[in-house]
Amino acid sequence: MARPSKEDGQSLDARVAFRLTYQDYAIYRSKVAQSGLSASEFFRMAVLENRTEIVVMAPEVRELAYHFGRIGNTLNNLAKQLDSASRSGRIDQQSLDWLLANLIAIADYLKELMP
Repeated sequence: MARPSKEDGQSLDARVAFRLTYQDYAIYRSKVAQSGLSASEFFRMAVLENRTEIVVMAPEVRELAYHFGRIGNTLNNLAKQLDSASRSGRIDQQSLDWLLANLIAIADYLKELMP
């Protein structure tokens, strides 16, 4: 799970460090591992969003979300190809409308499936 891109001119330049006992560190690492986030993402979420309980998707749901994302990218690429074909005259308007309607129907169906 990658961190969302920062707006222009905002980079993560400031570094934060803190010390823990070995016992507390083991608990911290366990919580980070269970969250599925990187240690930095976990810490930012806990501190900046004031969240001490971080809810994370189950591995199965995370895998489904990954595949849905890939499918979404593919649908978007197909739509771009159709637009390009339409602009260059390689596809007629009736076929374009039919294909785009089907792509939208598939995207809507996938949205309904997401938890």
